[in-house]
Amino acid sequence: MPRRSSLRTVADVVRELGYLTLGSPLKRVDERLQGHAQALLEAAVADACAGAKGPLLTQLAVLEDALAASPFSRRAAHAA
Repeated sequence: MPRRSSLRTVADVVRELGYLTLGSPLKRVDERLQGHAQALLEAAVADACAGAKGPLLTQLAVLEDALAASPFSRRAAHAA
């Protein structure tokens, strides 16, 4: 009978703590969802920053006003 290594993997530790590990198909879905969310967030940020020119404080004021008028969550919904 082969001897098992005394080294534990992260998955072993997670299972020992009573949690489930994601299989590779679910992990790929998670990675795609994260990529999609990142793209939506980037589009929302680009939309909010449109027209922001000049010194940094002026650009931040433009961004603050844009977010007050339409938060990122609403902008991301329109980008989808």
